[in-house]
Amino acid sequence: MEMTDHARTRMLQRHIDERVADLLEKEGVTLTRNDERLLLTRERLGDLLSRGKILHDLYRLAEKDVPLVGVLREGLLITTFRPTRRINQSPRRQRHGRSRQY
Repeated sequence: MEMTDHARTRMLQRHIDERVADLLEKEGVTLTRNDERLLLTRERLGDLLSRGKILHDLYRLAEKDVPLVGVLREGLLITTFRPTRRINQSPRRQRHGRSRQY
């Protein structure tokens, strides 16, 4: 997989193995809200393992890194990160508290 220096740095900082990034590129699901982002989840890993598409060793390696998002542009990995919230939904409006009126 081709990647930017930024992506390599982020993978080192976030302890993401290059084999997991390869798996993300090959088997990640494209997000509906941003087609440059791929998502790899624990459910997707389990599905790949049960269908025999990945070996158990790769499953164990990737299991600690998911959920994982990669940003790919023209076949080049730009960055990877672990989402801290649901990234494929519309932003929710604030439900609590009052709006300020001045």
